[in-house]
Amino acid sequence: MSNMFYYCSYLEKLDLSAFDTRNVINMSSMFLFCKRLTELNLSGFDTSKVVNMDSMFSGCINLKNLDLSSFNFDNVNEYSCIFDGCKFFDTFKTNEEFLKKIKDKVNIFGFYYF
Repeated sequence: MSNMFYYCSYLEKLDLSAFDTRNVINMSSMFLFCKRLTELNLSGFDTSKVVNMDSMFSGCINLKNLDLSSFNFDNVNEYSCIFDGCKFFDTFKTNEEFLKKIKDKVNIFGFYYF
């Protein structure tokens, strides 16, 4: 699923809750530069096999709400710049597992300017 919606710059709302992601290992840059994306439903994602989430939401400058509380981050070891450019979250939900993983990481918000 890497780069699946890369540069879909006119995409505003997306419901992927029914996607079968149980065998996906790479979600890097999945929504990279989806600049108009405001609503994203990933509630049904099975991320138990995912190892790479680098830049997954980078450049989603209008994404207001993001709920990753159901994500399994056990195998994820690459997530730099995952939220690069996501400056204006009204609501951001995740789980304790993710917070422990990123505790000492400084590059999850990246260094690019959008």
